Amino acid sequence: MINKERNNKLFEEYKRKSYKELDELEKNPNISYNDYVILSVARGIKEIEDGIEGIPAEEVFKELLGESYRENSIYANS
Repeated sequence: MINKERNNKLFEEYKRKSYKELDELEKNPNISYNDYVILSVARGIKEIEDGIEGIPAEEVFKELLGESYRENSIYANS
């Protein structure tokens, strides 16, 4: 079962950390998948709040999944 209260507390804790601290946490081989996802979301929100521009989702998908992702994506059907 998902512990939403714990996840929210962890999210707020991660948002307060410096980018250097977040980098170190990301490199920790013992971080759980759940905590890594929360860390990634917290970093993204922190960057948005700090005015750091990210890369468009389209580029992310292409980088992670290659060109073939378009054939199987919901975007191709819309």
